[in-house]
Amino acid sequence: MAKVITVFGATGAQGGSVARALLKDTQYKVRAVTRDINSAAARTLASAGAEVVKADYSNRDSLVAALQGSYGCFVVTVSNFGVPNYEELEVKQGQNIADACSISKTEHVVFSVKQHVRKVLGIVARHCDAKARIEDYMNDLDLPLTSIMVPFTFESLLSTFKPRKFDFQRYKLDIPMGEVPLDGISVEQLGDCVKSIFDNRTLYLHKTLSITGDKLTVKEYGAILSRHIPPFIFQDAQITNDEFRQCGRLAAEDYGNMFEFFQRVDQRHSMKLTKTLNPNTKSFAQWVIENKQLIMSSLD
Repeated sequence: MAKVITVFGATGAQGGSVARALLKDTQYKVRAVTRDINSAAARTLASAGAEVVKADYSNRDSLVAALQGSYGCFVVTVSNFGVPNYEELEVKQGQNIADACSISKTEHVVFSVKQHVRKVLGIVARHCDAKARIEDYMNDLDLPLTSIMVPFTFESLLSTFKPRKFDFQRYKLDIPMGEVPLDGISVEQLGDCVKSIFDNRTLYLHKTLSITGDKLTVKEYGAILSRHIPPFIFQDAQITNDEFRQCGRLAAEDYGNMFEFFQRVDQRHSMKLTKTLNPNTKSFAQWVIENKQLIMSSLD
């Protein structure tokens, strides 16, 4: 009998990747949790064979209902930067999911986590700190937990960190990392990594797994983009953390502090581990080649 895996945030980038990977394996039945069961993404998952259910992260009873009969679940929480005090909202919603997992006696919880920026450096990156606090709460409940740490995603270059045009066919990457390499991965690679975790529960239970698809400086990211998307030229803007924090974009201070954390604290993302979980993990160059048209269409 197929094991039911409940995927929270199934219509988002991470949850969607996980749902699609699990749907390819008949040993699993995917229950996709969303707030809007009529969205295009929800309908696509349903047509692919997922059971789509509605739940509200702020309503614990609806989460318990969503988990009924589940063997495992994948959890990713949302950082809603536009909401005042969003860190506390995200923490509360994550705690509700954790409580529901405990009540439902879910046998394997896989959680997309971030590090404790505030605790380690004394600066605040609320989208990271919220997830670290949720993981602490899950551990306090003694959930059967595997945490997976996803680095900078290549897809964020299409949106949040889209290259900034500054001259004809020339773009800058406003990512404040200096000469320190930045781990990155395509979010589409996450799904098969998580599937491997569910496939090998005993091996990965009560561990934190830090995955990566590539480790490059911002200058190297730009060089790869320039090589594969001519005649466009991409270069490191060499923006500092302080300049980034003052740039006026949404959550600039949180992101600026996150990048400072990446620079100052060793990021132990393992390519060897990632290739074990997903042998088909792509490098940044491979991702650019496969997504050339999508990247070009996103440029201003």
